[in-house]
Amino acid sequence: MGKETKWQIIFEGNLFEGQKKSPVKKRIAELFKMDPPTVDNLFKGGPVIFKSDLLYPQALKYQAAFQKTGAKCRIVSTENPAQAANQSGHYSAPFAEKTKAEKAAASPLNSRIAEAFQVEMNHFPLPWTYKTSLVFVNLGLLLLLLLYLFLVVLFGYAGYSLAIANLKTAFTSWTGKIIGSIIFLITLLIVTAILFFIVKPLLPHRFKKNQTLELNPFKEQTLFSYIQHLCEIMRAPMPRRIEIDCRAGLSARFSAGLAGYLSGDLNLILGLPLPAGLSLNQWTALISHELRHFSEGTNMRLTYMARRINHLFKEGSSSGDSIDAIFVQWSQREELYLQMPAQIGLFLALLSRKLMGLWLQGCRLISGYLLQQLEYDADRHEIQLTGSARFADTLLRLNGLKRVTQQTLQNLPQDWKERHLVDDLMSLVISNLEHLPPATAEQLKRNLSKEETTLFQTQPSDKTRMALVAADPQAGLLNLEMPAKEMFADFSSLSRQLTLHYYRSQMNLPVVEKNLLPVTAVIKHQTHLETSQNSFKKYLAGLFINVRPLPLQARPDLRNQPVKERIGALLKRAAQIKKLLIKDKKSLKEFQDLDEKVLALIQADALLQ
Repeated sequence: MGKETKWQIIFEGNLFEGQKKSPVKKRIAELFKMDPPTVDNLFKGGPVIFKSDLLYPQALKYQAAFQKTGAKCRIVSTENPAQAANQSGHYSAPFAEKTKAEKAAASPLNSRIAEAFQVEMNHFPLPWTYKTSLVFVNLGLLLLLLLYLFLVVLFGYAGYSLAIANLKTAFTSWTGKIIGSIIFLITLLIVTAILFFIVKPLLPHRFKKNQTLELNPFKEQTLFSYIQHLCEIMRAPMPRRIEIDCRAGLSARFSAGLAGYLSGDLNLILGLPLPAGLSLNQWTALISHELRHFSEGTNMRLTYMARRINHLFKEGSSSGDSIDAIFVQWSQREELYLQMPAQIGLFLALLSRKLMGLWLQGCRLISGYLLQQLEYDADRHEIQLTGSARFADTLLRLNGLKRVTQQTLQNLPQDWKERHLVDDLMSLVISNLEHLPPATAEQLKRNLSKEETTLFQTQPSDKTRMALVAADPQAGLLNLEMPAKEMFADFSSLSRQLTLHYYRSQMNLPVVEKNLLPVTAVIKHQTHLETSQNSFKKYLAGLFINVRPLPLQARPDLRNQPVKERIGALLKRAAQIKKLLIKDKKSLKEFQDLDEKVLALIQADALLQ
């Protein structure tokens, strides 16, 4: 193993906007137990090594603590450190020569980024009424969660008490003991099964961990410097780690569970499709929006708690887990001893999801309005930094990337069967976005102004957000018109590394690099398939139709029924068909496979005519 890089904290005498030197000096002296003369030496001019020989997580903690005093500082590598004028104690005098890492960082791109962030931003603190309301919202959400757990305990107590009571009553005769024992076991089994399914959505196993790659701050110095500048201007803590994944989104979360929640240590997760398809201005807007949520300590924790409780019930009400998948597989088997417990299990899983959905509506009713206001506040700071003119275009581009990324990832299992896995998912996503059908692009535009914001939403609609932004025009403080991927040292190499990691960790595929195809080959294959299909349809025009008429019995009496009744009957029949399809997916899959073969034979016959 190589020697681990050490880092140091550099102070250059700069303070945050609105801070005065005397109070900052006093806070530094109290926080770091320093005497006044030592503190005065920090402000004599020039950079000062405040702390050295730190691991990167330690350096982040020192930086966060130092910035709480109102003073700015930087994290730099100690590789080949310059000679300091004073080597005594933990603090050194200003050094004249830059380190190797700083020289490398002093590239034109880094200089441009640093220069762009030399702006002053107005921060609008949340009113005390909002913060007070947020406390009551969290109490209400916790009460809802406790009420759910209380009902679980109450049901368990009542069910087990009933089973034991039946058992005691049956112990009056020898025959009663046998029957009572059977009833007791059946009751015990039913109660346990119901309890398991209504508690299961709350268990940690149901959340599939999103496999990420952690970035090396020494290799990605430009990116980390850019994020640090952005954190400083947004007054948010510098993330402890920066990770990447294949989602078209970004998020920040507390690291190390409860310890991270209490200490405020953040992990920033960047979806790599975003820098692949966005400009740096657009990407900055999205990151600054997310960082705004973590810019105030107490508010940050309360908001995070509210979102986590909402997310808990949302996940429990909208999706199944690995256990549900097992019951689905059993329900498709022919063995009766597997189908019976599978049907019961699926019914109980549906029941638990309905119950979680009811609680979710309660959570949204309590917290929806305040969480929407927090999004509007983040939008307000976002447009101040990057301008309001780009807001709608950024949302449209983001929605397009989400749509295309989702489709690309969904097609990967079929690509694996055909041995056409690409070696660079980000390049494939951007290629698919550029070739997006006009109808789909138009639909994305319509969706921006379609949905309305309701009281049961924690996220306001794009239409409402755009209306509020349009009412508050801002020119923007930053002008970074360049591809966002330029923030990375080698974006293409990193994208290929993440792609291979996704295949192995998320899809569990035994993939090696030789199994992957260059993105140009995959795009060429897709284009060839589309061209072949279009040529085939054109050649067989009038000879072959890919649909067949649905034989329906004539019903003249339907014409005399009101339109609403006919529509209701159609909807009812559609619901019955959907229910049957869900019940017998295996037969449907077999029918689809046979249907494809029949169509292929019909096509071949048409060609031979």
